[in-house]
Amino acid sequence: MKNSAHAMKEQVTTAQNELDLLLTDGGDTFAARQKLKDAQSQLSMIEQELHEAVSDSAAERSADLQRDASKVVRATIDELNASLAAHSCPTVPVANLPINLAENILLAREALAGAQERHQAIRTKLDHLRQRKNALKAKREQLIQRRAAGNGDDEADAAALALIDADTEGLVKLIEQETRSGPEISTEQEELALSYAQGALSTALNFERVRVLKNHVMNLEQALVAAAQALAAAPGVRIPDRFKPCHILKQAVQTGVL
Repeated sequence: MKNSAHAMKEQVTTAQNELDLLLTDGGDTFAARQKLKDAQSQLSMIEQELHEAVSDSAAERSADLQRDASKVVRATIDELNASLAAHSCPTVPVANLPINLAENILLAREALAGAQERHQAIRTKLDHLRQRKNALKAKREQLIQRRAAGNGDDEADAAALALIDADTEGLVKLIEQETRSGPEISTEQEELALSYAQGALSTALNFERVRVLKNHVMNLEQALVAAAQALAAAPGVRIPDRFKPCHILKQAVQTGVL
């Protein structure tokens, strides 16, 4: 295509010379002008095609260059990240607690629930027995009041009173028996056992929290020192770029505790 452009430029030059000669001699320039115009038009088309071909080639080269450069950048970044991986922030150590502490709480809860159930059963029974005793007392008082009003029957009332007194005595014995078996049965022991089990878990939890955080702080300290040393040794590092502890860390170093 470059050869075609060169040949067409020669044709344009020839046509221009022919036109100039006719202008000089005073001849008819119409055909010469048309020939020059056609040659210039063809040259323009060829040059446009050449320009587009050059642009396409440059774009293709630019795309290839960007693709290759991206590969280089990715490889360099991967290499950098691999070297920085050693300075990643340590994860928090895994906490752990003895399972028997939770088992003790569950067992204490079951024991307390059972004691509360037994306690409630005895209270319910005692309440019922006392209600029966109070009902007999009220029945006896009604009978005596009726007799005081002159409406009694000695024989029938005597038998009724004897039965009421016997039933009342039997209820008193039952109430005393239930009271001795449990008073009202206390759940204090089971409540204390549950409180102790919960306290044991809470104490273990506090110790474990301290252990985990202490180990984590020590790991972070080691990671910080290693990263700061790597920064100080990094190529191109300047003094202002090097690690400088904050006020809190400086104070901790001076006092020996944070």
